[in-house]
Amino acid sequence: MKQTITERMLDWVEAENDEGRYPRYTDINNHYQRMSGSNSMSHHLPNWCNELTERTCGRYLKKIESFPSNHVGNYTVKHRMVNPYIAKINKLIHVLTCAVNEATYPSSTNIIQSKLDSVRDTLLRCKVDNDYKPNKQRLLTFNDYYRLYLPERLK
Repeated sequence: MKQTITERMLDWVEAENDEGRYPRYTDINNHYQRMSGSNSMSHHLPNWCNELTERTCGRYLKKIESFPSNHVGNYTVKHRMVNPYIAKINKLIHVLTCAVNEATYPSSTNIIQSKLDSVRDTLLRCKVDNDYKPNKQRLLTFNDYYRLYLPERLK
């Protein structure tokens, strides 16, 4: 499976941290240039440091700011808990959104839209509570929605 530049950079910083090294901005930028061939990674850095970005790995960069560390100003990789259902529910939302857009009758559009709203509510709850697990009946219903509305071209 091909890794994104974000995953590769987070892997590198994490490996450096494991060795007791905490890269500076310049170190990260130099490694990024060697890996990607681009001039600057400054446009990526805000995304890499954003804890709320929904990555399946839940990792992000954090600048060390507290004393007495001698690594102040350098970067480390942090992990945040991510609800495991978020990725699956996002996939279902995509399928239902496509179904709403392709529906030909207003009545069927309204039915699909109400199902989509229910799924979005569950997604919001998963984002707020990392330990939230939809009950078995809800998961079975979501599986039914997925099978029912998955376009033929993707089956």
